Amino acid sequence: MGLRWTPHQEPVELVLNGEYKGLYFLTETVRIQTHRINISEQPKDCTDPDSIRGGWLLEIDNYSAENQLRIREGNGQEIMITIHNPDTLNDTQLEYINAEIATLNEAFYESSSAHWQQMVDLDELAKFYLVQEITEDTESFHGSCYFYRDMGDSAKWYFGPVWDFGNSFWRHQERFVYENPSFPQYWIGQIATFAAFQQRVQEYWYEFLTTHYSDVQNDILAFKNKVQSAAVKDADCWKRSSNVRTNRDMNSAYNQYMANLTWRVNWLRSQWGEGIANLNNKPKAEKAGNAEKMFMDGQLVILREGKVYSVTGILLKK
Repeated sequence: MGLRWTPHQEPVELVLNGEYKGLYFLTETVRIQTHRINISEQPKDCTDPDSIRGGWLLEIDNYSAENQLRIREGNGQEIMITIHNPDTLNDTQLEYINAEIATLNEAFYESSSAHWQQMVDLDELAKFYLVQEITEDTESFHGSCYFYRDMGDSAKWYFGPVWDFGNSFWRHQERFVYENPSFPQYWIGQIATFAAFQQRVQEYWYEFLTTHYSDVQNDILAFKNKVQSAAVKDADCWKRSSNVRTNRDMNSAYNQYMANLTWRVNWLRSQWGEGIANLNNKPKAEKAGNAEKMFMDGQLVILREGKVYSVTGILLKK
């Protein structure tokens, strides 16, 4: 989806002191680093009013931790937010980040999205959310939900990277992840009420269907083929594991996963259609000026510079 960074992982077979230990995943952890979350780290014991605003790595968490903020969402739910960077805070830093997150929390519950869009990168949030919907990740805005901010006057909060899909396709219900959630979904249910957010989601949904969906399907098949023989050996190694039956029959596991993915994509299609083409990505002659959505002859269309486009970007008439 073009998120700023997604952890890379490789399946590996582990042999420890000559003893085969099975199939594992070697993965990059989430931290601030040049080729990971590429932002400047905030100095420890920082009190400088400019530097204190950036270099933060936070996580909406579902476990208690020492370095943690607790706030009440607009609907009354308590949110636990773990501070990963900096890992120790002085009083000035603690006061700043408490005030910053309180302001963000309040902005999400204002009648307009203008304020929180000044604080949060809308594109990254829309992409991050869309990944959660496609995989029906019922813990998406509940735990392991990272967000971070760099230094600089124009710096915004970025949601990501995506991390931990242990509850994907678990609920298997035809509703959005924030609707009657199995686990509390912080902020996203409120964010989804804003038209600007929904439009950006549909623009990336269109991009996913037209550009990335087939790539995802190919990647899943390639991954299944890559680990298939190792998964059987893992099953032989861990005979009492709950994964044994799955690992012995990776083809059935693959078919079930693809069925889940197809079901979810088709349901999202029933809600969003084919999405909306982002005309700002069109050739220069087509993207001058501001686009306006409107109904014409009972059809939702996009009007730009005297031309009428369908919501999928097809030129209808001048």
